[in-house]
Amino acid sequence: MRTRHITPTTLVALALITAAMGAAPSLADYEVNVRRGTDAVTRGELAEARTYFAQAIAERPADPLAHLGLGIVYLHAGSDWADDAAREFASAEALPEALVGAAYLEIARGRYGLANRYLEDAIAATNGEARSLSAVQCYASLCGKDALAAQDYEAAARSTPADPALLNALNAERLAWLGDWTRAKSAARTAVAQLSNRLDVDAGSIRLTTPRATHEGAAALPRWGGSGSPEPTAPLIAAPGEGSMVAGETTVHVVLPPALAAQSPIVSVFVDNSLLGTRDRAPYRFQWDTSRVPWGPHTLTVQASPSRSSHPTASTQVQFEVLDEAPAASQRSAGWSDLLRRLRAFVSSPRMDETWKLSLEMLVNGSQQVRVNREIPSFSPMAGTTTLPDRPRPITPNPADSRKSVALFFDDGPHPTITPAILDVLKQHGVKASFFLVGKQCEKHPALVRRIHEEGHSIGGHSYTHEYNFANLLYDELRHEVESSVNVIRGILAEGGVDDPQVRYFRCPGGNATALSNQVVHRAGLIPLDEGIYNTWGYMTRTPEEIVEQALQSDHRIILLHNGEDKTVFVLPELIQALKSRGSRFITADELTGNR
Repeated sequence: MRTRHITPTTLVALALITAAMGAAPSLADYEVNVRRGTDAVTRGELAEARTYFAQAIAERPADPLAHLGLGIVYLHAGSDWADDAAREFASAEALPEALVGAAYLEIARGRYGLANRYLEDAIAATNGEARSLSAVQCYASLCGKDALAAQDYEAAARSTPADPALLNALNAERLAWLGDWTRAKSAARTAVAQLSNRLDVDAGSIRLTTPRATHEGAAALPRWGGSGSPEPTAPLIAAPGEGSMVAGETTVHVVLPPALAAQSPIVSVFVDNSLLGTRDRAPYRFQWDTSRVPWGPHTLTVQASPSRSSHPTASTQVQFEVLDEAPAASQRSAGWSDLLRRLRAFVSSPRMDETWKLSLEMLVNGSQQVRVNREIPSFSPMAGTTTLPDRPRPITPNPADSRKSVALFFDDGPHPTITPAILDVLKQHGVKASFFLVGKQCEKHPALVRRIHEEGHSIGGHSYTHEYNFANLLYDELRHEVESSVNVIRGILAEGGVDDPQVRYFRCPGGNATALSNQVVHRAGLIPLDEGIYNTWGYMTRTPEEIVEQALQSDHRIILLHNGEDKTVFVLPELIQALKSRGSRFITADELTGNR
């Protein structure tokens, strides 16, 4: 479950009530929460960071700092949180750092040309001080298979403080993609040496997957699914965003998608139909004093026209709120500037994901392939223990099923002690469920696989090893993980005397499904079941009663539990009793999908 977004109207009302009570939060209080959120991001504690940044936004909704921090949290959280990341970056008063964050979001979506437009504007907004971002532009161009642009951006980045290891790795990637293996091998050897000498892991920085891996279907950022969203055709209002709040002097920033920018249009900005300004070249930034309009809701309209006298060919609108606050700039202290510097470091100095070192080492050894299937201990991911729960996406239900039906899914088994306990509880309450099993675990405990089947539960695959993020695997590796898992299960059931054992379903470890993994699952004749799920995993630090209460608040028809050493065996009896008391009917994956 994610925290419900507080509307601008609600925040304004809260601010007015708090002020009337004489307890308006101070700038120091606001900065304490932003600092705590920043510290939590550095540790990789995303759930904790979101709490602090959200509290800061409630205290000062028009200040961009907490919005920037929350946008970074959502970038780390993955593709489920893309809309949230976009909203927060668009609410960050067009800070150059927010434009960079929006560029990473477009890279994750696979819209590489648009990402470079954001980066160009960020560099221009800093009067060239952020020129080291040319390295990220080089990365985006390589992901988009534009070798010429990548070469130009790499050359521009060479004269900046950009990470030398990143630049050499990008050079190796570009040369490998062009087939210049000798020079690619030399550049890769240099990059590997530089990476091996590092002691820090740049905690909190945005992690990028090697560009060649994106050509094989992997996501550009870890925890993101398949990329390739369609490019927009209308102007994009980078700030202020839909539903955002502004106060005092603020910046309106417009970004044009590549196809529209190629037409060199005139861009005009209107506030409530009154012209704010017109520009004929990027960056399209307009300074605006919000004190010239009444408090409350307003409409911002952007139009792109071939000339100043012609009708607009494209336009965009957003609704936003003007607050009665003192100009934000006058409230910014040295501490505020220090926090901005720390947040800037997260987006201005991207970290090379584990996939790079493997890819570069293979180049050094003469291989022309890229492998992205395992973690490198010295370049481990963010070390945090909490992240944001996966945002559930709807699954098309079987129309014959009642809306009160609930499917219980169990991942990660079979476990020698936990799985029998789960089966005992299900049998005691007369409930059928669905188990998604790991191939290697099945090989160790075949009797449990047969028991699950004999007691009438649905069975699906859950990878062969459960060691890898499917977003980082190539086609052949995905095929091995998917097909090997279900083949092991079928073999065990066949040895137990089951004629034509059916394994119809598959769930990716961690729910990290991508367009490529779904293609592999479908080609194996399986049905992917990674969507529309309420996952209890992120709440296992709470009491069983709290976990059940949280699950009952979800409107999803699938509740996911685990065959692991957590609180599932204590939660399950109470969850079943609570669902029965609500009149819920328990169904399996077979009934859910209509394969009865």
